Amino acid sequence: MERVSVLIIEDHSAVREGIKSILRASNRFIVVAETGSTEKASGLMEHHQPDICLLDISLGEESGLDLLPQLKTISPRSKVAVHSMFARLDYFQQALQQGASGYFTKQSSPEVLIAGLELINRGEYFFDRHITELLMPEYICRPANIIETRHDDYDSLSHREQEVFRLLAEGHSNRTIASSLFISHRTVENYKSSILKKLALDNNAELVRYAQSIGIIQSGT
Repeated sequence: MERVSVLIIEDHSAVREGIKSILRASNRFIVVAETGSTEKASGLMEHHQPDICLLDISLGEESGLDLLPQLKTISPRSKVAVHSMFARLDYFQQALQQGASGYFTKQSSPEVLIAGLELINRGEYFFDRHITELLMPEYICRPANIIETRHDDYDSLSHREQEVFRLLAEGHSNRTIASSLFISHRTVENYKSSILKKLALDNNAELVRYAQSIGIIQSGT
């Protein structure tokens, strides 16, 4: 049986190694290339024309969602599945709009990753349970009021700052955020200071209220 070719775009080498190990063990997939660089991603996509591109949403200061349309243009036949630490409605919506065929969170089990990629390769869509459980009720129960997360001040934040912003709003400590995003505690502090300055906020309590007001988190989160 011919194996399914996969291009991995992920900026953390340990995560890439983990994904490769999972795919290798399945004996159904072959990783034709990998990169953590957005500069190299387009060239690899054009050269390999993979069956599936597994694209991390967070690529350092850049967003894989911004890269997705370019990848689809370069290789229209390739399916693109996004991979993220977060189950977020705004990411989910944008990924679909940009042509993604699937959305995995990094909490997905190896079995889920393999099963999902199999479906995507067959031309179907796949969204892991973290997406369906947390996000789909917004469409089912409130189709006319899908949470809108766009805001001029919020949009001024970099992609990484938006990630730190959400984690702070959810009540995570700086050390937990540092561990989750593979950055230093001091870097988290720097991001926090920049976020508060850009949004004209004074403290965490104001940050939480702001996050609720624009739909990043729900009241009571």
